[in-house]
Amino acid sequence: MEYGKSEQSTIEAIQGCKCETKHCLNNALYHIEKAWKIKDIDLEMAVFRGITAEEEAASAIFHCLKKHRYQNAKKIQFKKHPTKLGLYPFLVHIYTCLYETYFAESGPFEKFRLGIIEISNRKAVELILKLKDQNFDARPRPPLHFTVSTFNTEDPLLRKPIMYDNDFKEKIQRDGRKKVWTYIVDIANRRNTVLYANSGGTPKVTGDVQKFLISQKDKVFLYSYIVLLIDPWEKAEGSSSFVQQVLDSYLLLLERINEEEISSFPSSVA
Repeated sequence: MEYGKSEQSTIEAIQGCKCETKHCLNNALYHIEKAWKIKDIDLEMAVFRGITAEEEAASAIFHCLKKHRYQNAKKIQFKKHPTKLGLYPFLVHIYTCLYETYFAESGPFEKFRLGIIEISNRKAVELILKLKDQNFDARPRPPLHFTVSTFNTEDPLLRKPIMYDNDFKEKIQRDGRKKVWTYIVDIANRRNTVLYANSGGTPKVTGDVQKFLISQKDKVFLYSYIVLLIDPWEKAEGSSSFVQQVLDSYLLLLERINEEEISSFPSSVA
């Protein structure tokens, strides 16, 4: 499998990570490469390796959060497939919420992009926000150090961070699912359908496997970007409030914490 220039730069940047964070990302890429090589001779194993790559990349994020001691990170169930495979649809949901708010016609930003820079003698990913009708960009330091909160008209300084679990649950219910956990478990169980026989017979992969593997590769790089938006910045700039916000939201969704265990945020952060 070939990588573009930005992907090559990302692979180089990954090597600045340490221990499980680096090893999981490298192993995710290894599975993608192996899957690509066997896609024409063993479809089932190619798909399985593609799914495993996604799980390994998700694990890299979890290890990163635990390493940097984000509150509640120890409550992530690292070895459970639903925890790892449920992360992507949840992050897509959060991205959609942010985009519809901040990049809509009434939002402050025109577009965003990611860039590779040097920070603390390491390669890192920065977030670059193009402001509407302005000739300059916003570059948060660290990139994910912001809080999305509700606005109190009576007291503008009294704000409460938004948790994304309830919105995600409502979305799943609108799509015809009764329980979010059942939805996540169903996603995780698909990995077994490409390996094990059942009452319907032996497993058989259909569809465009090449397209699937490209999609899985994109997920691995998405998770790599997230790690590089967090890991290299911790030493120089400290932790990021939005990372904690998303972590707490995901743990609420998985019922690993309750509302009393949500991390506290500065009330004045918008």
